[in-house]
Amino acid sequence: MKVSNSPILVSVVMITYAHEAYIKQAIEGVLNQVIDCELELIIANDNSPDNTDAIVNGLIANHPKGSWIKYFQHYENKGMQKNFVWALNQAKGDFIAICDGDDYWIDNFKIKKQIDFMINNIDVIICGTYCDKLTNDSLERCLLPNELTYFFSFKDVITSNTIPTLTYVFRNNKLNYNFILDYPFGDLPLLMELTKNGNQIVKLPFVSGVYRYHGKGANSGSSEYKNYISFMRIKYDFCKLNKLYFAKRFLYKYYLNIILQQIKHFFKGRFVRFNSNLIIESISLIIKTFVFK
Repeated sequence: MKVSNSPILVSVVMITYAHEAYIKQAIEGVLNQVIDCELELIIANDNSPDNTDAIVNGLIANHPKGSWIKYFQHYENKGMQKNFVWALNQAKGDFIAICDGDDYWIDNFKIKKQIDFMINNIDVIICGTYCDKLTNDSLERCLLPNELTYFFSFKDVITSNTIPTLTYVFRNNKLNYNFILDYPFGDLPLLMELTKNGNQIVKLPFVSGVYRYHGKGANSGSSEYKNYISFMRIKYDFCKLNKLYFAKRFLYKYYLNIILQQIKHFFKGRFVRFNSNLIIESISLIIKTFVFK
């Protein structure tokens, strides 16, 4: 919680590459926020080969809140992870929010609701919400299970999915974000880093944005099972690199649950959902977890 009388600053980090069809909607979702704090929108364009640059500059020039935008156009492609780390390092805010250039926010009070909650709950390091999912032109609306606010810990990050990346708002503790470069995706290790020392995650009961699932997204273009295996390995690698021996029991539970789920799919004839590679990878990671020290 900020102790000075200066206004709270929120930095929204948006990385983009070849998002000309989506970037305007992503930016406007941020600029439409109704807030009682200050906001900077950091857009890091990773040398897009399309018209993303012209669209962003047009919004800066013509949108009433264009001055919120801090735009950076790279003239050499850094790659997704390096661009993400670079953009995070530009954030000057007390809080950092994330929205990639192909996703978008739909609740104009998203930031205000999350910041207000975090100011009043100092043990919460990161706050998220629910989101809808857009596949091509088909919108899958999220059905809220109830009106409860859920709290999560590091254990939950390992054993289950907690909050969607485009809903992240977290305290800016001036981390060295270079650790993200050791992993194929940035959101999961960031979540693990923020919570490994016991800080809480909260998920507020409202839908704040839309995750776009398509061929050009960070997770959309590859096989679902390939991504799942990547997440399984990230969780093991992070715990081993950080010598988080207390987390070994959480890893065992996570990998055993995957094996049991796949066996259930097989014996119930749900072969579309069955993947033997998940069982093989889980057994391998259980063995690695047992011997790491």
